[in-house]
Amino acid sequence: MDRLTEATVIIAAGLPLTWTSGQKKDFASYLSKNEEVSFTYQKIDYHIQIAGFESIHRAMN
Repeated sequence: MDRLTEATVIIAAGLPLTWTSGQKKDFASYLSKNEEVSFTYQKIDYHIQIAGFESIHRAMN
């Protein structure tokens, strides 16, 4: 069976409306600081390339 062990992803995160003016840019920088991530999970090696970050506004209930 073939397993997906490499991917290029865009991170999409739902952020509270209160973050959009102040913390959004810092949060995007934090998530984008590593363009590539490699890790091992259950003895299988994975490699992810982060192509970007998109924020989605979400209301808090």
